[in-house]
Amino acid sequence: MEGTRKNRPDLWKKEKEIVDLYIHRGLVPSKIGKMFNCNKTTIHTILKSNEIKLDRKRARNVWKNKKEIVDKYINKNIPVVEIAKEFNCNFATIYRILNQNNVEVKRNKRFWDKQNEIIKKYNEGMSVEKIYKVMGCKSRTIITQILEKNNIKIRPQGIYLLGKEPPNKLVLPEKEIIEMYTSKKIPGNKICKKFKCSYSPIYRILKKEGVNIKGSKFFNKGKHYSPKTEFQKGENHIYFNNWSSKEPYGVDFNRRLKKFIKERDGDCMLCKVNFEDLKILKRQINVHHINYDKKCNLPQNLITLCNSCHQKTNFDREIWTKHFQELLSKLYDYQYSETGEIILELNNKIIEV
Repeated sequence: MEGTRKNRPDLWKKEKEIVDLYIHRGLVPSKIGKMFNCNKTTIHTILKSNEIKLDRKRARNVWKNKKEIVDKYINKNIPVVEIAKEFNCNFATIYRILNQNNVEVKRNKRFWDKQNEIIKKYNEGMSVEKIYKVMGCKSRTIITQILEKNNIKIRPQGIYLLGKEPPNKLVLPEKEIIEMYTSKKIPGNKICKKFKCSYSPIYRILKKEGVNIKGSKFFNKGKHYSPKTEFQKGENHIYFNNWSSKEPYGVDFNRRLKKFIKERDGDCMLCKVNFEDLKILKRQINVHHINYDKKCNLPQNLITLCNSCHQKTNFDREIWTKHFQELLSKLYDYQYSETGEIILELNNKIIEV
């Protein structure tokens, strides 16, 4: 008792108020503890010091009104927390009453009321993790339960909607890879470099066909455990482009132009998440150059992406340029040549940029 007086002297000054809440208003010690930001055991000690006997059977008064509680939950759609406030008890007792009366309790009912919105976002291409962060859920299990109850198949992690297949999916020639590794005895890291991919898809193809793989030989006598370490250094990188990343942007690539592109698109053009949701996810909104030329700042060459999607465009650049040009031509009727050059009409004259 002396320890609680020393730790929380402010509580002991309010002991008359605490006693009043317990006796006259009929509040439970756990609820009083939440009001004063303390544990229920400290409330117990304050009440005992004032010679007040604790009524352990107080919850039984709530059980007398079980028909009213069930009626409020089923017919009036009042959530469990509000019912608990009305009867001055813990929400756990309300859950017990409902379970005993064979009432199906939907935890986090506010999310179940928004299930149509959740299903719509999932069908548009948002992942489960993004939805639960945007909706403010504590875990992804609530979202998965809603989708499973509505007979919606949950996509594996990492797959998003971009037509039928993601644009960066590589189709590798399996027979050629097996021949290179077995008969020509080309090490795995050089095969990866040729097909511009990581070691894992090559490894999977060889393992699938039952090829005997030795770790050190696969990576050329253990020089590089992963081919990525060989790619990532300056001029040896597979996408090296004369240090283009260090080149400055054009003068016309300013705030006004970026604002115009963001207003035109309205959201990330790859994951289809709007700007308000991106702020909740703590993602930046970037403007990407489609043909990777920093000085070509025409609207036909610019597209809005979040920083997560923007990182993906650093690989398989030819595939991404084609994909974004097809997307903008459908949405805004922009014209591009077969080689990927922008076609402009100025005074009925066609110019390729």
